[in-house]
Amino acid sequence: GMIGYDVALRLYHQLPIRRMLTVAVLVLVVVGVLVFQWLIPDVRVRVLIVSLSWLWAMGDSLLVLYQGRKTAPSPARAALICLYALVFGGAALRLAYFLLFPVSPTLSITDGSDWVNRMTPVLAILLPAAGSSAFMLMCYHHQYHIAHQRAMTDPLTGVGNRALLTL
Repeated sequence: GMIGYDVALRLYHQLPIRRMLTVAVLVLVVVGVLVFQWLIPDVRVRVLIVSLSWLWAMGDSLLVLYQGRKTAPSPARAALICLYALVFGGAALRLAYFLLFPVSPTLSITDGSDWVNRMTPVLAILLPAAGSSAFMLMCYHHQYHIAHQRAMTDPLTGVGNRALLTL
């Protein structure tokens, strides 16, 4: 899902999609999770693999959003940057917790016995729920700006038209 958001942001900003890298990360995540789910059941390695892919996709998305803030500023973009930064920080803390503290290799991610496992669903739900709305608002703001510019200028000369003078 995070990689899908990254691809959508790159398409929105008309940036090249790193197809080979994206496919390689997806394959690594799927194979890694399957291996450490069935062959070597170790939740720490699964969390490491998934968290690193999350952090890569969110980091790239944050960079794309941050670089585009000058050319297409909007409150929705600022909200999306804050949301991505919040989820990025939460994913980094979750990864640090699993790496630094003794966690049973057979711990279930759905086990609600500690704060990290209770926080994980919040991270997983926060970005799709709020992020999709903020992304759509950012797209709306951009399209509104384009339509406003077209309405206020002559399409042939690019000079302001009568509608611009009546403002």
